[in-house]
Amino acid sequence: MITDEGGRTRDAVINVNAPVSVDGWSLYQMGYNEKAGRWSRESLIEGVRDPWLPVVYMGFFMMIAGNILFFWNGMKKRKEYDYDLG
Repeated sequence: MITDEGGRTRDAVINVNAPVSVDGWSLYQMGYNEKAGRWSRESLIEGVRDPWLPVVYMGFFMMIAGNILFFWNGMKKRKEYDYDLG
């Protein structure tokens, strides 16, 4: 059961590769009782918050757009200045 900042509670299942997002935090299962194996009732939970992630994604998209424009403009200029050397 997870309680957010507003006091609302909800049930959630957190798996190793399936985090749960609550109020900008991602909750990951980092570990469990390895002696009990898959029947373990204990888990180690990690909370991660990355407020700069949208800025990083925006930077990636800007680099991709810049590369596309660079290649497109380069191809256009090559056609304009195409002349016979021989």
